[in-house]
Amino acid sequence: TDAALALAACRIILDENLHDVQYIIEQTDLPLLIREDSRQFLRESDVIDGGRHECFAWWDARRQEIVWSTSSAGFDKDRRTLKLAPEDRIDLAPRNAHVQLLSGEDVRLRSVFSLLRDTLDAYDTDSASRITGVHPDVIRRFAREFATARSAKIYIGAAAGKILHGELVQRATILLCALTGNNGRIGGGWEVMTF
Repeated sequence: TDAALALAACRIILDENLHDVQYIIEQTDLPLLIREDSRQFLRESDVIDGGRHECFAWWDARRQEIVWSTSSAGFDKDRRTLKLAPEDRIDLAPRNAHVQLLSGEDVRLRSVFSLLRDTLDAYDTDSASRITGVHPDVIRRFAREFATARSAKIYIGAAAGKILHGELVQRATILLCALTGNNGRIGGGWEVMTF
């Protein structure tokens, strides 16, 4: 039931624009582009002859084009960093993004973020309430307080990963921390409790 609660809270956070966009762009794979034909990350090697297999892409909202993760256009190639240049405007959920592959095929693109939004559509507060027994108003309050706290942390028992689907509970709660930018924040994030 914890996963349902966390995913419903994630949906509320996104629906109410309480997510930390800058953290998501800089610290998660959510803005990376996915090929709709294969559901795999778009790689530079898919598009550019001699391109790198480990080089991924974002969609720049201002230029309406792909920006490669380690290209000279906005990224420090020498340090091999994913840090964005000030002029880059990464679109978390691009519409009508597409690319021509080396094969000549034109492929539509989506971001991991947009796929996440589709997944979270199934986790409304009423459904989560039926699964968890927690009132929808309490779920909404929890989501809003978690997202707007100066620092929020989730403690989870070490045994959670050892039960059936326990890893899904862990992933859902880690997602909650990532969407709100709490991972890496002093006093915030996600921690396994051991006894």
